[in-house]
Amino acid sequence: MEHLCYCFFTLGDLYFIFGHILFFETSQMNISVRRLEEIQSIILDGVIPSGLEPLALELFSIHYDHNMVYRQYCDLIRKNPANVRLLDEIPYLPIRFFRSHEIALSGLETEFIFKSSGTTGEDRSRHFVHSLHWYRSNAVRLFEQYFRPLSDLNIYAYLPSYTDRPDSSLIDMVNALGKCTHKKGTVYFSHASEIIDYLNSDSPHENDVLFGVSFALLDLASKAASQNWDGILIETGG
Repeated sequence: MEHLCYCFFTLGDLYFIFGHILFFETSQMNISVRRLEEIQSIILDGVIPSGLEPLALELFSIHYDHNMVYRQYCDLIRKNPANVRLLDEIPYLPIRFFRSHEIALSGLETEFIFKSSGTTGEDRSRHFVHSLHWYRSNAVRLFEQYFRPLSDLNIYAYLPSYTDRPDSSLIDMVNALGKCTHKKGTVYFSHASEIIDYLNSDSPHENDVLFGVSFALLDLASKAASQNWDGILIETGG
């Protein structure tokens, strides 16, 4: 014989229950947002290698708790903060998910959405950015960590097909770096002939940085004569 149990809730009871759940989840997310901001400050101050793993594991735990798509994927492959204890055990989300799903922390506002170039002909991947200031500040910090102070350099870019994409993270990064130079801006080349004239100029280039996408640099190499250029060349892929 079946035993049925009926529970009766007034409308006020339901408001209290759902309100309590919402308050708990919001409070948990507020704690995570504050911690994310603390981690961002730690990274901008310069992460020492010995401190990277615990920070990465903590970020993994935050994303597992608040990034629903990522959590579902981790659960499918049976990975969670309880059994992931090393940096190289943190699961990577397949790139195709960034084309088909919104990969972001729930409850965290998005300031801007970067999109991939779409050169493969497939749907463009999306990168939901919470803070453009953080993105740009970290790009500047990393560049100066591995190269030299931007105030001593000039930034040039040969990025055809990217410059007309306001949602390109590459363009945003190159612009952010250029604003930190003494010229306060990035010089863009539109055609290979412009770079060839620049390379043939008598001005010194040891303080110049040239960003270029692969196909554009290959095209340049086929058209330009061999050059004894002593600047910094950064190939960006694409």
